[in-house]
Amino acid sequence: PREFVVGISFLAFVVSRIVAGGITFSENDDAWRFVMTFPICRIFTQVKRTRHLLFTLFQVIPSFLAVFAVLLCVFYIFGIIGTSLFVGKFESDPTGVPVANFETLSRSLVTLFQLTVGEAWHEVMYSTIRVTSWAASGIHCYLCTTISLLSLN
Repeated sequence: PREFVVGISFLAFVVSRIVAGGITFSENDDAWRFVMTFPICRIFTQVKRTRHLLFTLFQVIPSFLAVFAVLLCVFYIFGIIGTSLFVGKFESDPTGVPVANFETLSRSLVTLFQLTVGEAWHEVMYSTIRVTSWAASGIHCYLCTTISLLSLN
C-alpha cells in the first residue's frame, strides 16, 4: 500500500504533465513541481531505515544549535571586517569584478561561505590580493583556520 501511494503520485504527475502539454517545465511550474513532491516525501516516514535516520537527525540537531550560532556570529564578524576593508576595491581589478567579493555584507557572507566550503578559495584570495596587498592573505588564512577549528569541534 505504501509503494502504491508513491506509484500513484508519480503516475498522477506524468498524466498531469501530458495533459498540460508535455513533460517540459516553464518558469511558472516551479510551485506546481514543489507540490507534486509531497507524496514522494512520504518515503521518509514509510521506509523503516530512512525513518530511523530522520528521527536520529532530528534528535542530534538541537545539540549543534550552539555551534551553528557561534559560526553565524563568526561569519557576521568576518563579513563586516571584509566589507569594511575591501568595499570598492574590486572595481580596480584588471580581470573584472569577481562574483565572490566583499562589496556588500550579503555578498561578503556568500563569499565567506564559499571560503568555508573550500570552493575556489584560492581564486578569492588571489583576487583580493590583486586589488589590495599580500596582507590580505593573512585574513584569508585566519578565517579558514578559525572556521575549520569551529566546524571540526
